[in-house]
Amino acid sequence: MSVQIKFCGMMRTRDVEAALHNGASYVGAIMAGGPRNLSLRDAVATLAPAKGRAKRVVVIPPGRPAEIAEVAREFDVVQLHGDASADDILGLRELYSGEIWAVVRVGEEGMPAASRDLFSVADAIVFDKQTANGLGGSGMPINWNSLSEQLGAARPRRTILAGGLNSSNVAEAISMLRPDVVDVASGVEAAPGIKNHDLLRQFFQAVRSAEAVL
Repeated sequence: MSVQIKFCGMMRTRDVEAALHNGASYVGAIMAGGPRNLSLRDAVATLAPAKGRAKRVVVIPPGRPAEIAEVAREFDVVQLHGDASADDILGLRELYSGEIWAVVRVGEEGMPAASRDLFSVADAIVFDKQTANGLGGSGMPINWNSLSEQLGAARPRRTILAGGLNSSNVAEAISMLRPDVVDVASGVEAAPGIKNHDLLRQFFQAVRSAEAVL
């Protein structure tokens, strides 16, 4: 089993280069608010070193498909970070040829039952931690074992695991949930949006070590 890595919340091109050097299959820029928020112009420029080397992901709230598609065309993947519906995804798919990911926020009671409606229409589901502000980014992990039991055999097309991952816990998360992609931001940072290159390397090594025992 090969687990891909997404390093998200990029704000500096030198961090993108370091992420590429440390096994990134995806690099992400955030346009959904918070301390790592970028303008479209800055997001495109920041992720530019990844073009043709890894997939560039823009994290953006759901909205009118035409407006999202206008932004998303600058990237390889659009991650709808909010309460996206199946209709939102289907509408966007008519206008955008890249990958469309939907975020499902997992709380103490697990994921909402209605989230399964997204499994068959999104190219991937990003499972993130439910937080007080509703949008994740807390650095707190999901209950991986509980989520795995809730999912059972009815998995999304691709499973992306986010929420509180770092080099110390990602191996356990992989063993419990067996995701296709692990998604990290705060777990490899010195400060919001400022990546620690040693932590990038440690995260990459932890993922590869976890693969070896699957």
